[in-house]
Amino acid sequence: MTDRNAIKLLKKGNMEALGWIYKKYRVRFVQRMMTKWSCSEEEALEVYHDTVIELDRQVAIGKLSQLWGGGLGGWIFRTGNNKWHEKLRGIKKRKEKEHEWSWLESETAARNDSPEMEEIFLEELSAGLERLDGRCQKLLRYYYLENQSLKSIWEQMQFPSYAAAKMALRRCRERLREMIFSLKKSE
Repeated sequence: MTDRNAIKLLKKGNMEALGWIYKKYRVRFVQRMMTKWSCSEEEALEVYHDTVIELDRQVAIGKLSQLWGGGLGGWIFRTGNNKWHEKLRGIKKRKEKEHEWSWLESETAARNDSPEMEEIFLEELSAGLERLDGRCQKLLRYYYLENQSLKSIWEQMQFPSYAAAKMALRRCRERLREMIFSLKKSE
């Protein structure tokens, strides 16, 4: 079977063609990824699975009907590279969020000695949120509680630019922090 034949069969829903593609490129992909990105075999296989699923999806919706430069193997390696970088960005984003809220964690840890202290802290956090304007409340809720991307928030809240949305998020975090600490000082 050739790559072109496999794509044609895959368009018709033939899962054997997908299996053939999976087997044909798996070993090379995993070895190349482990060498290029110094990742584990499990990570490489996870990215490969995601890539093959994406291949099936692209063929099903008609976006992958022609194979250009590098053929199917090239498409798989380029898409796998993109999937790997998406994964790394997700890890980086989670670490940034953890760092952004580290002040909350230290505050929480100090108050977690008893359920009463934790309840007091949650009340302070809630009171701080209530004192913020509606736009900040909405922005923080979307970003932290609903885990929406900044891009989707930018579009949803109609900020003039992505940079403006990012700046607004930073300012809202600062305001919340100030509100919580000002409430504590006034007690």
